[in-house]
Amino acid sequence: MVYSQYLSEPDHVVISRTKFEEIFHTLNIGIKKPSKDTCGKCDCLRMKITLTSNIEEKLKYQHELDTHQKQADDYYKLKVEDKRLSKIDPTTKTVTFDLQQCLPTPKVSTGISFYLRQLWTFNLTVHDCDNDQDYCFMWHEAIAGRGANQVGSCIHQFLNSIPSDVEKITLYSDSCTGQNKNAHIVAMYFACLKYHPTLKIIQHKFLVPGHTHMESDTDHALIEKKQKKTETQIDHPRDWYQLVRCTGKKHPFKVVEMDQSKFFNYAKLLKTELQVKKKDETGNLFYWRDIREIMIDKNNLGVMYFKTGINESYRCLSFRKRGSLAKLIPELQYKGLVPITAKKKDNLMKLLPYISDVFWDFYTNLPTNQADDIHPDLESSDEDE
Repeated sequence: MVYSQYLSEPDHVVISRTKFEEIFHTLNIGIKKPSKDTCGKCDCLRMKITLTSNIEEKLKYQHELDTHQKQADDYYKLKVEDKRLSKIDPTTKTVTFDLQQCLPTPKVSTGISFYLRQLWTFNLTVHDCDNDQDYCFMWHEAIAGRGANQVGSCIHQFLNSIPSDVEKITLYSDSCTGQNKNAHIVAMYFACLKYHPTLKIIQHKFLVPGHTHMESDTDHALIEKKQKKTETQIDHPRDWYQLVRCTGKKHPFKVVEMDQSKFFNYAKLLKTELQVKKKDETGNLFYWRDIREIMIDKNNLGVMYFKTGINESYRCLSFRKRGSLAKLIPELQYKGLVPITAKKKDNLMKLLPYISDVFWDFYTNLPTNQADDIHPDLESSDEDE
């Protein structure tokens, strides 16, 4: 979190998060991974090894670094093996998924847009490793947010579309607990498996923080390159959708437009039909940050199997309440458009003269509230460190 990093800096006057967001936005700084991403934990441990003169500490830090890097390498190798197996076995499938950096809308060439808030368009990309086909689930912020319910809804949509001969699917993602690694996603897997006609096993494996480069990252880079190369003006979220459809030479990206009829409230299942528990079946406390793999079996719905390391055996965490297993039919999450902030609406009105008047009504009719305007990329970190 950028604000958390700001708070950790010594010798400065602390301001509120709201004020910090306001100032940060005026700088128009984007939150983007560098082209050659480095691992914060690796960098920190290397620096500790360099700076300490204590041999015991140096050995301790080196061991921690070696262990961390081995775990990262092990999961990269595991992904390669899963991809290999699923290409030769039609009953299995391996995919990766990730949210792209927020796409500003409208995206115009005039310099005034540099200083103004824009509407965010979201893209969750699922990369099918069996055939290198990409599926981009896209929507804008007045349709839905981009938290766990929204990510889960996109993945649920994808799982319902897989070929009928697939019985086991393995998904890879980063370790962001706010979006990918949480009870909401597990509730979605329960609901999906209960009614899926052929799918029997869902595995979800989380790459080690700092070492999470996936096929979907390359896909997102292709989208950015396409926009810069064509200099396409983006007046409306659907302009982004169309640009993405034109991305990918061998396999053009497939876009799924996510309207509100496709977003479900898995969080409510956890408060009604399911139960979040703090201890596993052995009585040990359960922490999401430690999880590296989860598995859901259709023959034992309501129970999540999990690992904290690649060589461990699966342990169990039950989400069941007493009595019969729930129906697991999630409700729709939204009943109307999601309001944007009044400040953002005001900024969007200033951009109207620079886009086609065909789209003016779209922006004029966006509902508003008085909430603080927070960049979605600031609200969630990419990984758990």
